Amino acid sequence: MDLNKLGRAWDRLGRDDPLWAVLYDPAKRGNRWDADEFFMTGREEIGATLEYVATLGIAVGASRALDFGCGVGRMTQALAAHFELVDGVDIAPSMVAQARSFDPPANCTFHVNQREDLSLFEDGAFAFVHSRLVLQHIPPSLTKGYLREFVRVLAPGGVAVFDLPSRPAATLNARIARVVPPLVLNTLRRVRYRSGAMEQHWIAPDEVRGILEAAGGRVADDGPVPAVSSALIAQHRYCVVRVSSAPRGGAAKDRPTPSRPPSPRSVPSNSGCPGCRTSRR
Repeated sequence: MDLNKLGRAWDRLGRDDPLWAVLYDPAKRGNRWDADEFFMTGREEIGATLEYVATLGIAVGASRALDFGCGVGRMTQALAAHFELVDGVDIAPSMVAQARSFDPPANCTFHVNQREDLSLFEDGAFAFVHSRLVLQHIPPSLTKGYLREFVRVLAPGGVAVFDLPSRPAATLNARIARVVPPLVLNTLRRVRYRSGAMEQHWIAPDEVRGILEAAGGRVADDGPVPAVSSALIAQHRYCVVRVSSAPRGGAAKDRPTPSRPPSPRSVPSNSGCPGCRTSRR
């Protein structure tokens, strides 16, 4: 799935049932999420994330934060209570329109970004970068570029926390999904769920660490997150600190990443698929 197809899938979800698409719950399908309850989950998750960073002995500046893959602003609004300015970016215009409609705090700004980079932001613009259950839906060739961009837009000493699947799950569903062609699975899901189908991807942790370090980041902590893994993928969380203004030996985008075995082929998924208890943003 390329960036244009990805954008169209999420734009369709943003028009049809945005809160359910962002935070999957079978009981909430059909626009049944209560908005107050929905945004409370974001406040709880951001609080837990910042506590996690604090346990690592890392101080996070309060100047400006970026919510990558912001959707309707579930996390963006929560970040606004902790930072002076917060920017949310999303590929889907319908999601960004919804985010602006949910009465966000005055220090939140939302952007549609349909580029393969974050060039709308200057180097070192942010004290904190956050992305929650977003990168799994983006092809690895694009995700690797976004990881470099996370480090680029961090100020020296800035912190990024994100999750990215490390491998397929050891489940029957994951084994079946690796065998059935993506086009077939996506078509079946569109019929069943009447919504956009998304692929799920993963990158091995060693490769992720190499990309981040080559870009000028230090991986302060990483590890599996079983509570947010699904029947198809095993989630992995990273906490990264920017330690330099530029990587040694050239710009991050020009640095070769360590040679790794090819990643397994992607597993198609849908935000509402059975066993996929995942949220986005």
